[in-house]
Amino acid sequence: MKNNLEIKIRDPVYKEIETYAKRDLTRELGGFLLGDYRKKGRFKSGFVLEIEAFIPAKHTDAQRGSITFTHDTWDDFHKVREAKYPGLKIVGWAHTHPNFGIFLSSYDEFIQRNFFKLEQQVAYVVDPVRNERGFFAWQDSELAVVDFARTDEYGKVLARGRSDRKKPADSKAKTAAAKKSGLLLKISGYILMAALLVATGFYLGMSWEARRTPVVTVPQQQLVLPDTKAEGRELPNDKTTPQSGNMSITP
Repeated sequence: MKNNLEIKIRDPVYKEIETYAKRDLTRELGGFLLGDYRKKGRFKSGFVLEIEAFIPAKHTDAQRGSITFTHDTWDDFHKVREAKYPGLKIVGWAHTHPNFGIFLSSYDEFIQRNFFKLEQQVAYVVDPVRNERGFFAWQDSELAVVDFARTDEYGKVLARGRSDRKKPADSKAKTAAAKKSGLLLKISGYILMAALLVATGFYLGMSWEARRTPVVTVPQQQLVLPDTKAEGRELPNDKTTPQSGNMSITP
């Protein structure tokens, strides 16, 4: 079932994440989104999600193209949440893609599916180098890009934000590689088909040639025994005794 999620983020939280994302452009940064959600109404499907706070993730294992929330990261997050935002729900997470573009990697999707799998929980990606950003939410059991609105502390909409839908930097290379791979598969298929046709033609030709060639039957030559009586000799009887490998005839 499609999840019609309406996302609202408090303007101070939006600006806080923008500032935080620019702190380090050499590796990914991340954090947690807190807020609340409610159903749209009796005659409307979906939810309204309001993001009211952001907690930066500490003690992460961050690299150029990945970020891992460690046990220490989660411990610190729960302590800060209980101390500062005890009444707010965990509504998602945020992380940066410095000069990578707005998308979710396979590892990002793994985090979303295992730690933020509720239909009201979102992923927020910011590229501080390209000045791009976008929210991802669950729709029909898949993660899709969703637009958002910036509001004041009372929920009044200040600006409509459109999530960037640009593909990652290496998407063109991946597309070209896929096309090249598909072309090689087609060429291999054509070569295999040609080889099969040649082999089939050869087989049929040999079969036709075999049917055209007449079969010559050579009659078996009869063994003619000499007439011993006519020559004054008689054949020995069947009593024979082998000796030393030779055949001896007994009269």
